[in-house]
Amino acid sequence: MKSYGSPAEYNFNIVMETEESTLATLEEITFADFLKVDIRVGQIIEVTDNLKAKQPAYVLTIDFGELGHKTSSAQVTQNYTKEELLRKMYGHLSLVRV
Repeated sequence: MKSYGSPAEYNFNIVMETEESTLATLEEITFADFLKVDIRVGQIIEVTDNLKAKQPAYVLTIDFGELGHKTSSAQVTQNYTKEELLRKMYGHLSLVRV
C-alpha cells in the first residue's frame, strides 16, 4: 500500500449544508451513524487555473485510486501556489442524512 505522508499533511474540505444553505450545527453522532459517512482521501495530481470561475480559483485533478480521477474547483489561490498543492492529500466527506 502506498504511503501518502503523515496526517498533518492532509487538507480536508468538509462542507455541511442545510436546506437554508447555511453551515449546520455540529452534533455528536453515534458510531453507527459514523459508519454511514463516506470519507475518501485522494492525492492532487494536477492543478490548473479555473478560467471559468468568477473569483480566482484552481481546478484540481484528484486521484482517488480505484475510484478514478475526479476534478474539483478550489478558491485557494491566495493561500497556495499550484506547486504547493501538487501531491498534497485531499479529503472528501459525504454526509448521509439519517
